[in-house]
Amino acid sequence: MNPLRRFLRQSIRRLRGLFSEAPGLSLGVQVPADPVEHASQFALKWWDKLDEYAAVRMEELGIPLERIGLSDHKHDIPWCAFNPFDKTGGGFGPGGRIELDSGVFNPDLKAPLGRKADAAWKKARLRTRMDSVIAHEYEEGSGYSHDEAVERAPDTELPIPAAARELARTIRDGDRKRRRSH
Repeated sequence: MNPLRRFLRQSIRRLRGLFSEAPGLSLGVQVPADPVEHASQFALKWWDKLDEYAAVRMEELGIPLERIGLSDHKHDIPWCAFNPFDKTGGGFGPGGRIELDSGVFNPDLKAPLGRKADAAWKKARLRTRMDSVIAHEYEEGSGYSHDEAVERAPDTELPIPAAARELARTIRDGDRKRRRSH
């Protein structure tokens, strides 16, 4: 057999082997039309990996270990850096402890900040959303009110990337407009 032909046949067999199981969801599994429900399902399925990633990312950003993660007694969770049951993006608790949640996956996560902030959130990469939420929750967990944390997040001392600062800035600007109009 021609060596080129043999190589092509072997390559095709290897490629078929990669896709012996259809990529994506199994047949019959439906993706929820509601972005909140889809984000929640994804978060529950991958909770262990997301929890690990969130804890590592917070540590990389310099969050002290004693401020990473919360307990959730309602769901019998003694500690987590990522809570799949909450849907707001993130939160903080006693001692300024920080967690992320399934809201970071929701492209339609809406706060009353206006179209520009909503569009920026929807367009942002996941890590950008996570870093922006971590910065906000870090500020809020440091004793600032929610509004003060929105103001401070773009200029946080945490080493978040420029894209996360820009997202936080867009959210801050939308919040300022909202407060002026009320």
